[in-house]
Amino acid sequence: MDGSRPQTGRERAGAWSTASEPWAVPLICSGLATPFYERYNALSAQNVLRYMIFDEDNASSIHSCLWAARESARSVRGGITSEMYEDLTLVFGASQPAEKLGSTDGVKTDRF
Repeated sequence: MDGSRPQTGRERAGAWSTASEPWAVPLICSGLATPFYERYNALSAQNVLRYMIFDEDNASSIHSCLWAARESARSVRGGITSEMYEDLTLVFGASQPAEKLGSTDGVKTDRF
């Protein structure tokens, strides 16, 4: 880079070396490197895990997939058991990051 302009997310993603940056591997394999770097400035375990597990703007994050499953179950609620719907709701609720739930008393929020 010649210093004339900041690199785009795509340029930064292409510059990652998987040997020196092992946390780039899951992003590259899942096709999420560019959107990740457009959102985060630093490649770190904490940022990658937060993006791939909790990020609501990442449609393929675990949290977003659980939300989509819950919404799908809601639309066919008469066709599934109440236990299945309750379990989906319970798992979705448990997938909320502690800081989003409000109270973080006794919860280790730096795990991701």
